[in-house]
Amino acid sequence: GAKKNVGDFLITERTKALLDEVDEVVCLPNYVALDQYMSVLRESRAIVVAGGPGYQATMYGGIYPLLPIEDLRALGVPLVFLGLGWMADPGDEYQESRFQFAAPTVDLLRGLGGSVRLSCRDRLSERVVSQQGFAATMTGCPVWYSKSSLGQAMRSVTDVREVVFTPPQQPVYYWQSLELLRALMRFLPDARMHCCFHRGVAADRYTPAREGALLEQYAAEARRLGAVVHDVSYSVDRIEFYSECDLHVGYRLHAHLYFLSHRLPSLCLEEDCRARGQNETLGLPRLPAWTHRSATRILRPTSLGSRPRVIRKPADDAVDRTMSELARAIDGDFAGFSHIPGVIDGHYAEMQRFVADI
Repeated sequence: GAKKNVGDFLITERTKALLDEVDEVVCLPNYVALDQYMSVLRESRAIVVAGGPGYQATMYGGIYPLLPIEDLRALGVPLVFLGLGWMADPGDEYQESRFQFAAPTVDLLRGLGGSVRLSCRDRLSERVVSQQGFAATMTGCPVWYSKSSLGQAMRSVTDVREVVFTPPQQPVYYWQSLELLRALMRFLPDARMHCCFHRGVAADRYTPAREGALLEQYAAEARRLGAVVHDVSYSVDRIEFYSECDLHVGYRLHAHLYFLSHRLPSLCLEEDCRARGQNETLGLPRLPAWTHRSATRILRPTSLGSRPRVIRKPADDAVDRTMSELARAIDGDFAGFSHIPGVIDGHYAEMQRFVADI
């Protein structure tokens, strides 16, 4: 699924490292129909769909085109969804309780029977899948597993000197996030602040002109505040310096997971259920960036047969809550993260078993 977002390239890299222990890996794009790759597929022992927020209503045919069900059945190889997460915006308890796979996805999962295997990257995703009547294994996210860090304790951070800040994906949170960036720089005046854009700072084939212009304005404001701006899109090599920093605070889930996988502290604000699921599972502070716009929370359907929508806005207290958690973490020498290695290492055994069975 990697196109531009460095998080998707990181998923690819970490998944490949897991699968390389089993067999040779051929990487194919999961966002196009696979009919042009039939000769490769016929020789394969499994089709593995890796990582990302794939558990959505239109998972089959929308998120993942794959092949017609009859062609998948004729291939006779397992179809494995590895470490996927649920995606909804904002992904609150109401949406969790009412989520349903669309008919094509249900037909796929039921039609292929035992040749389909599902794993989830967090407990929230596991709940959502299981309430649809499908069994899934909680393996954790492939990005949890940095081989060089497995078995290691959290790294000691006694002096926060290098901080990575990641802006949000959605422009609705831009003002909130700039307020957070200002607060971080006031709170840590001696630290160098790295403002890192996981999907770049300019328009190109994957970023429309209007969005690119907004990102350029955001980057200019970050520079004006004194942050060092980095475009880290397209290559995992561009975020290798994260492992030499002391702390991440921001909105990008895979910056959050990269730091934790390297046994470094991170606080991630929740734009939607992706970070919510990870923070819940990893036992880290819940930091919703949003709140419901109205007391009723749910608008009536706008037309016959349409689904009700959850209306949300940036939370007024998100910055204060994040800064309070950060102050508490620093005062406690980041002791609140000491359990993270145990969570990750414990689930690594489950991931290894799941992969070995492919």
